[in-house]
Amino acid sequence: MPVVPIANHSLTQMRTQMTVLLLAVLAFPTAGVIQDDVQYELVDKAMDVFAASLIAKGHRSLELVQALLVASFWFLARPRSKYTSFDQLIRLTISAALDIGLGGPDNPPGVQAAGLVPVDDPSSLDGRRAWLVCFLATSGVALVMRRAEGNIWTKYHDECLYVLGSSPLAFPTDRLLCQVVQAEKLCNRIGTRLGLFDPSGFWDVCHDGSKQQVSVFRQELDLWTEQIPVDVQGSTLDIWRCTSLILLNEPILHTSTNKLSFSAPYLADKMLPADFAAPIVTVDHVAALYVLKDACHTTLDLFLAMDTGVVLGQSSLLFIPRMRYALTVLLKLYIALTAPGNSYGNVLGRNELKLEDYFSRMHPFAAALRSADPDSFNTRIIASYTWLEEWFVDYKSIVARYEEDIGRPTNLYAETGKGFWDEDWTVDSSDKISVFSMFGEQPTDECTGAGA
Repeated sequence: MPVVPIANHSLTQMRTQMTVLLLAVLAFPTAGVIQDDVQYELVDKAMDVFAASLIAKGHRSLELVQALLVASFWFLARPRSKYTSFDQLIRLTISAALDIGLGGPDNPPGVQAAGLVPVDDPSSLDGRRAWLVCFLATSGVALVMRRAEGNIWTKYHDECLYVLGSSPLAFPTDRLLCQVVQAEKLCNRIGTRLGLFDPSGFWDVCHDGSKQQVSVFRQELDLWTEQIPVDVQGSTLDIWRCTSLILLNEPILHTSTNKLSFSAPYLADKMLPADFAAPIVTVDHVAALYVLKDACHTTLDLFLAMDTGVVLGQSSLLFIPRMRYALTVLLKLYIALTAPGNSYGNVLGRNELKLEDYFSRMHPFAAALRSADPDSFNTRIIASYTWLEEWFVDYKSIVARYEEDIGRPTNLYAETGKGFWDEDWTVDSSDKISVFSMFGEQPTDECTGAGA
């Protein structure tokens, strides 16, 4: 991920003129390269430098912004640390970037602590690149945490993207970066237009306006895909395309109360079998279900095919969370196909999700990462899939036992109109208790559009 290219600088130049950036490069994106105790010492030193420069001294510079971006994209926390601060780092980065004028003419430079002194040229290629990468950082956090961030896309972003993509002085890696920025811009617009950042709103996929908006986004996504230069095509941009498709079709799994459960951290506690979408299925739902399934599968396939070293070197801010997001959505789709009273199970088989296969493939994948670098932040994020797998095994066994006891599929409501807890459905009281604990605290007399 070429967010801060350094290949054009010699080591001597960085040691004498770009010491803070060099420290960040050595400290953060070096999992499996530098010994752990040395790396964590460098991380502590970098954090001390950031605090002293930004807060104590009020220093601002393009180099400091670049160093903060490296720290944010390859954030590293000490083992057993209960607190991570990558989102605070990003806020500090945006603040420093705006203070030196990287935000363009509509965001004039702030007054530095030492007074009005000249700063780096914000319109340089380095400055424009840094501002685009700032957008990548804030958008990545917004989509993962489902909180709208302040660094919205502006005309100046468009100008920076054009200049970086057309300048003869741009680096070869900028071609890939420009495509990533365009893809992330589309993801961000999808999240905004479809209300993914608004937990109180509800997106009706069957509404004419909704269908038109989805169609427009699909056309934009296809157009972007067609225009990608051949020399930058690959798994990186394929993952962004799949993420766009997942975001675009995620609302078919929403209810008026479960949207926050799609945000990070992606934990088993956010699997809500008592709060799932169970609408009257239309052809729009059917199409969205299959696109959602395929996009999740492709995302997981792309990650699981990556070399261990490549995965360890990926950005823990942008890349790794997208794998966990795809796995989480696939599990939520499984709930929507199997929970008592579901309607989606009539059109998409639970076995088509291949969750058992993906969890099986995750075992050697995660083991290889642990063997290479057990303390890598990426290793730790991916290894936490075991919590989701444990939940999946327990959930699947409860559903299977319930279906065996009643001799009927969990989605019979969609066919008969009968409720999950209708009196003529005989269920042993002990099994009711176990089902209560998984599907909700109290039984209901009928299934509603929001779930059982």
